Formats: sequence, C-alpha cells, structure tokens
Amino acid sequence: DLPALAASLEQYSGSDIAELCREAAVRVSNEAAKSLFSAGATAVPGGTALRPIGKADFEAARKRIRASVAKDSPVSSRVQEWNAKYGESGSGAPTKPWGMYS
Repeated sequence: DLPALAASLEQYSGSDIAELCREAAVRVSNEAAKSLFSAGATAVPGGTALRPIGKADFEAARKRIRASVAKDSPVSSRVQEWNAKYGESGSGAPTKPWGMYS
C-alpha cells in the first residue's frame, strides 16, 4: 500500500526516505544471511536471489528510522513556508508543468 506508506512519511526528508529504504533492504539481506548461516553455508550459492522487499520490511525499518526534523520544530515550519511559496504547488509554482517530457 504505497499511498499509505507515502502519507506516513510526510515529515521525512529525501535523505530520511533513502535511509528507510536502505534499512528495509538490509533487513532482507540479513534475513537471507541468517538463513544461509543456520544451514551451515560458508558462501552464498550462485544464483541465490533475495526475496523482494515487502510491507513488513518497510514497517520494521520505519520503527528504526525516524524523521530527522520534528514536525513542530522551527526548521520544519521554515521548510513548509518555503514549500508553500516556491514548491511544486506553491504560489511561485509555474502554471505549466516543466520537465524533460513536457
């Protein structure tokens, strides 16, 4: 449920979200390593693939990774003011979308 995950990360910076994704990926790789180790493997067999990152991985990562700026901090209010004025949907936003394909 990506929309719900995105809504729950509203206060997260891009860097915070990157760290959350890294944490979810590490969780999957650690799980695979523990499984191999418990089976007595000394190396990863060729062709071994990791399972896809799932909702539970993101939920576990979210318990460990918090937003770097608190919602009620002065920095957060300054960022929100800037976004309202200059951000994608702010009053300073261009009326026509711009980008590579527009």
